[in-house]
Amino acid sequence: MPQHFETGIQVSETQDRPLVCIQGLGFVGTAMALAVADARDENGRPHFNVIGVELDTPAGLAKIEAINSGHLPMRTDDPKLQQALDRAVEAGNLTTTTDPEAYRRADVVVVDVHCDVDFESAPSEFQPTKLQQAELQLDGLKAAIQTVGDRMRQDCLVLVETTVPPGTCERILAPLLKDRFQSRGLDPDQVLLAHSYERVMPGPDYFDSIINFW
Repeated sequence: MPQHFETGIQVSETQDRPLVCIQGLGFVGTAMALAVADARDENGRPHFNVIGVELDTPAGLAKIEAINSGHLPMRTDDPKLQQALDRAVEAGNLTTTTDPEAYRRADVVVVDVHCDVDFESAPSEFQPTKLQQAELQLDGLKAAIQTVGDRMRQDCLVLVETTVPPGTCERILAPLLKDRFQSRGLDPDQVLLAHSYERVMPGPDYFDSIINFW
């Protein structure tokens, strides 16, 4: 059974903050969720409520269990990540779930679903006559976008942070979102889609690579 985000629902309904959903809690998505949750106004109050959404798999469940327990789901030598998580736990503005229904409440969805490249079919120096090229595997990303498109509000912004080839958003992801809107009786011309390349660098400056990128 998907793990529901009861705390997130209560927070988003009782406090006047935009809700940001982070789709995918890998090394980029987890850091992004912490950065968004840690954003504060001049009085130190959080700008956003954040729900991280993962797949209902053993790996996904391990990530959400760790974060919801106040622990990072990956190893890092940057203490700022854990400090940001501690502040989010104290503020109560970050939770994680495997339930895609979270997207129905989102003001913004940040997509951090990685794309794989299949190099097995790529030509090599030992096979110079082989015509196959390295293949970009977009099935996972397209499935993720469809999951969002089936649930998102019409005024929700989808921000793709995944590194993708030029034209992917315009030619593949936008048409997919428009198709999902049309199937739901929504205006396909109202899709709000943007792209921001990944700017996350694990290491001693892991957190700063997001919030202080030059």
